[in-house]
Parts: sequence; C-alpha cells; structure tokens
Amino acid sequence: MPPSNTEKEIATLLLSLAGSNTHSISPSQVVLLERSLLPTSPKSERSLAYICLSKIVENASSRGDQRDTYLAEVFQPIVAPFLAEGAVEGTDERFIPLITFLTALFPLASAVCVALLTTPLSKEEEAPDALAIILELAEIDEPIQLVLAEMLVAATGTKAGRTMVLARAMPWLEGGRPIRGDGKLSGLCCAAFCKLGLWERTPAEVGYGIGSADPQADPSHTVSATELVDDMLASLARNLEYPSRVSAIIEGLAVISTRPASKRYLAGKSDFLRSLQTLLPAIPTRGGSLPVTSRGTNSSPAPIAAEPADTALCYGITTILLNLTSRKPVLSAEEEQMAKLRAMAASGKKGGGEIRTDPLDEAPEVQKRVGQLYDAGIIPALSGLVRAESLLLKQSLGKLCLNLVEDKERRLQFIREGGYKVLAEVTRKLLAAYDGTAESTSPIHTPSAEIDLLPALQVNAKLIITTPPNLLFPPPHLTTSLNALTPMYTLLTHPSATLLQTFEALMALTNLASISADVADRIVTATIIPKRTDEMWRSTGNDEVRIVGKVEEMMMEDNELVRRAATELVCNLAGCEKGFGYFSGEAEGSGKTGRVKQRLTFLLVLTDIDDLPTRLAAGGALAIVTESHTACAAILEPSSGEPSGRSAWKRLASLLEPEEIEEEGEKIALISSTPPDEGLILRAVCVLQNLLQYTVGMKGEAREREVQRIKGDGVQEALRGVVGLKVGQGVLRPVVECLQLLKKMSG
Repeated sequence: MPPSNTEKEIATLLLSLAGSNTHSISPSQVVLLERSLLPTSPKSERSLAYICLSKIVENASSRGDQRDTYLAEVFQPIVAPFLAEGAVEGTDERFIPLITFLTALFPLASAVCVALLTTPLSKEEEAPDALAIILELAEIDEPIQLVLAEMLVAATGTKAGRTMVLARAMPWLEGGRPIRGDGKLSGLCCAAFCKLGLWERTPAEVGYGIGSADPQADPSHTVSATELVDDMLASLARNLEYPSRVSAIIEGLAVISTRPASKRYLAGKSDFLRSLQTLLPAIPTRGGSLPVTSRGTNSSPAPIAAEPADTALCYGITTILLNLTSRKPVLSAEEEQMAKLRAMAASGKKGGGEIRTDPLDEAPEVQKRVGQLYDAGIIPALSGLVRAESLLLKQSLGKLCLNLVEDKERRLQFIREGGYKVLAEVTRKLLAAYDGTAESTSPIHTPSAEIDLLPALQVNAKLIITTPPNLLFPPPHLTTSLNALTPMYTLLTHPSATLLQTFEALMALTNLASISADVADRIVTATIIPKRTDEMWRSTGNDEVRIVGKVEEMMMEDNELVRRAATELVCNLAGCEKGFGYFSGEAEGSGKTGRVKQRLTFLLVLTDIDDLPTRLAAGGALAIVTESHTACAAILEPSSGEPSGRSAWKRLASLLEPEEIEEEGEKIALISSTPPDEGLILRAVCVLQNLLQYTVGMKGEAREREVQRIKGDGVQEALRGVVGLKVGQGVLRPVVECLQLLKKMSG
C-alpha cells in the first residue's frame, strides 16, 4: 500500500530533523505528530512520528540547560485546546490526542511532560492546570479514563513522572484499580501500582532490595501482589485489540515479575505463558528448526512477508521471561558489602544487617520455572521476539537464552525447538552493532562499549561445547560451522569477558577445531581487533590480535581449567597444516627461532605440572610437532635459560619414571597402587623417538653433545624401565624403536 500524504509529511520532517539539529519545529508540525500518534492512526505513521519525536528531543540536547525550556515551548501548541473557553465541557476528542502524545513523550522528556501538565493554564489565581482538568474529566468519561491510565503507566517509568503521580494521581488510580466492569481500566491502574513498587513486600524482599517503593509513596497505598497480578492478567485478555494498552499491562507484569513469589505464581500459570505467545507476530515456518543457509539463488525459497513486531510489547515480554528464568546473582565482595548496608538500613539495625535471600530464587526453583516455560512452548515463540528492531531487546534475548540453556539437559530441546536459530540472529545483529557495521533506523547511537553481547556469545559457546556439530549446525555442517568462529573469537578477546567466559570460548574453539582441518587452519590464521572498554583510547590500526597468540597467552593463566582448555586447543591446532607450521616453526609468521624455542619449551614445562589432562594435551602437541626437524632443532638448541637446569631429555625421561618426593635431600619414589598414566608415557616416548631420529642425523660436535646429554639425563634407563611396566603393545613398540636408536648412536 502506498504511503499516505500524512506519512509523506512525517517522512519529510524526519529527513529535515536528521539533516540539522537546529531545524525549527512549527506548531502545525507538532499537531501533525500529535494526530499521527493516535491509536487509530496507521502503524507506519505512528512509528515514523515516534522517531521524529525522539529526534526532536535528541537535537534539543545541544541546547544544554535550556533543553527542557525549549521543548516546552515547542510542544505548547498541544495544550492550546485547554485554553479555549468552556474546555471542560468539550468533547473527549479534544483531549485524547494530548494525552496520547504525552504518553509517547514521557520516556523521552519526562520533565517537559510534567511541566506541560502542571503549569497553570492562565495567570488567574487558582487557575487549573491540564492535569487537573484531565483528572476531572476522567471521573466520568471512559475513553479519557483508559488513555489517562496509559499515560500514568508511562509516567511512572520516570523519576519526574513518579513524583507527579504520587502527588496528584494516586486517588484516581486507587479508584480505578478496583473497578472490575469489563476489566479494561483496572489492569492499567495495577500496572501503574507495580511500576511505583506499591505492593506488599516480604522481609526477604526488603533485605535484598526487591520491590522497594518510591520513598515519597504512602505505605498505605500498597496492595497484595497476587491481586495486582490477577487483575492485570484478567485485563490483558480484555484489551487485546488495543496494542498500546497491552504493552502497558505487560510493563506492569515485567516489573512485578522481579518478585520471587510472583515468578513462581506467573510461571505456574500455563495459560498465561501460552497467552504471551499469542501476543507475538506469527512467523510462517518452512520446516526445520535450525538456521537455514542458502546454497544458491535458484533453490532459495521466496521470502514470506511477516507481521511487523511491536518493539515495546516484545521487550516487555522478553523482560518477563528473563525475570522468570533469572538465577540468584553471584555477588562480589563489594556488592555483598553494599547489600549488607542496604539490609541494615531497611531493618533499622546499627550493628549490621543480614542479607536475606528468598528460597524461591535458589537453583531448584529456577530449574522448575525454566521447565515450565519449556513445557508451555516458549522456545518456538522466541522467533517472534527476535524480529523486533531493538538492540536493547536483543541483548535481553541473549541473557534469556543463557538462562534457558544453563541446564545441559535442556540444550538439545532448545536447539530442536528453534532456539539456536533465534540465537544465531541475535548474535549476528549484536556483532554487527558491536563492530559498527549494523544498519539502524534508530536516531540514538549505541557505543560499542555499551553493547552487552557477552551473554549471547556465551550461549553459543555452551551449545558448541555440549552438542555434536551435526546436530547444532545445519547441513553441510563442515561449512556452516565456520559461522561460529567469529563469535568465539570475540568472546575470547573481549576486554570485559569473565574467566568463565574465556574458558568456555577456549573449549568451544577446541570442539570447532576438531570438526575439520579447514576449521582448525582458520583458527590458526585468524586475527581480530578487540574493542576497548573505553572507546576514547581505541587506536586506529595496530590493535590487531592473533587468535592463536591469545590462546598461547591463556596457557600461562593461573586458573587450572583455563590453562588446561588453552593447552587442549593447542593440541588440536597442532594437527592441522597451518597449526603444525606455526608451532613447529616451519611456517612464516610462526616467530623467530628464539620465540619458537620458548613456545616449545613451555609445552615441555606443561608436561610436568600437577594437572594430568594438561600434561596429556601438552605431550600430544609435542608428539605432533616434533615430527618436524625444525621443532626438534629448536627444542635441543642449548640454552642457558632452561628452567631448573633441566634439559628436554631430562624432562621427557622423568615422564617415564615413578613420581618422586625429596626428603632431607634424598629423592624417594612414591609408592602407588596404579602405574604411571599410559597415555602420558606414550606421548613422551613418541617425542623421544622423534628427537632421537633427529639426533641420529646430526653430525660432528653437535651429535656428540646430544649423545652425552642423553646419557647424563638417564634416557636409556627410563626407557628400559617402561619395558617392565604393564603397558600395551602400542607403547612397547616405540620404546623398543627408541632403544634401537640409542644403540645405533652409541655404536
């Protein structure tokens, strides 16, 4: 359908506003926006009008302290109907555009809205203001009641608006909340109560700071939280034909769903969870729940038009689901101290406050609620939420997906029901915004440092770690799995990533590297320019980080799990062509000889630490790369900096011997009922075999030097000791070959 004349006028205004932040707004343009924001206007007009309104407020920020004064003058024409003689006796159509306009303006400029509503309409003594007239009309006029309730819900989301509502509108809200009738008004009034925090709070909620009301609120206004929820749920069903009212009620439910008892109450209502799905735009399905990768334009299905998504509604629903699935936060020492201070202030004790945590926020209760969401079919409904064009909503969806896959048992169901397809879209959009490549119609720019994409990336990592590639990635998974690399690079190098997220990124890259040699090669050669937390200090071109270098850095991490994951990834990468060249020193870009020796020596050191999985991974990597003479030469190159004075021969020989402890200067072998790990012995023997073969080919003084070192470090004795162990033929065969090489050198 071609755009209407009104829509064309608004589009022209938007272009003017985007082109200059000093564009003047005429009274007729303000009235145009006012009329376009009416619920009866086409959705395309309302969307454009709201963007214009946002841009007007954004441009006014350049006026500094005069912003609000300027905006009040610009929007003054919408109050003009109240200046007319006999305004109170006028028809309701006179006031609805004003109230609807202020509902849209409150989140953008609340102080301006309060000024427009509370400034006396004339200089006469005791002259009424617009709010007084609206409240008087709303006592008897139902259309005014409903739009006023929507405006008050919007107002209670702002500091200035809450102050105004608590001072002027509480009697009206209290009168509208019990009105059952058809239930349309009471739910909106309850939503305002929720946003003001006016519900009865348990001691645990007070101690933890949940649901604390506005300090200006009268405690006598508090209502039973269950009553508020029931009224809003009943009203929700009766306002379905009015999207703005539905969004307002959903806002109220989103706020009260932060309360632990309300979480259990809402999650237990399967009819409510199913009704949330009916509020979302329907997405036509083409079969299959996984992301579809087009293989060619000729075979790609034609795009299917989908219903536009209501961003405010989708965000409210996402917030409710996020609250229902949220786990008890893990507090840092500083956060725990602040919580104690809040608890002390709430309890009035001077000696100290006890941090109360509600049992309904413990893991078993959260798992139960997550299960109830799965049973209600929430996962397929996420495909409707992801269509909303809001960066903030997509960040919340990333956190929601993280909550939904926290339990490993649920991950396959999450993938099977289409959750991974939603996650892939969320990840793509967040990465594009983070990198600055996203196309957005939003008038407000979000700096990269403020984009919280880590939860979405962490979900990707968890799914890659625990799910077979053929189940996670659509066919051909050898190709489509490549799309998962960049998210993992970003998670690994992100300056704000936690140690857990870094660990999971390493684990995920290890699994990806095992899919095929091509994937592993890409990891070895990959580079990324990580964003800084402070964009002011970002360099312009030399911040490029090589992923494999970051992995090597993580091998030196004090945390055992992170160090192990990094070493296992190196072992996987060493088996591909690019990885072999990099770690052995044969490929360009692997570093100078000294750097290669340092890298290989560190792997040798890791074979001798307490953690067996790390020792196995380091030994496996060495067994692979020492097939290169370049690597052997680097390892055997004499160095005055060998740790603890131990040569490579001595370190490898020690892996074949029983563990020893030193007591009063004397080494005593540990007595154990289990023999040394056969896998570690095999790796050590394979490395020794490669080094011995390289030594056999050496000549002159260099060979003689190595022969003496081999004898002095007890390599032959250690190999003979393995023969007496109960090991398989797979180990004995290379041991015998090593002994034959030693005999050949000594002969």
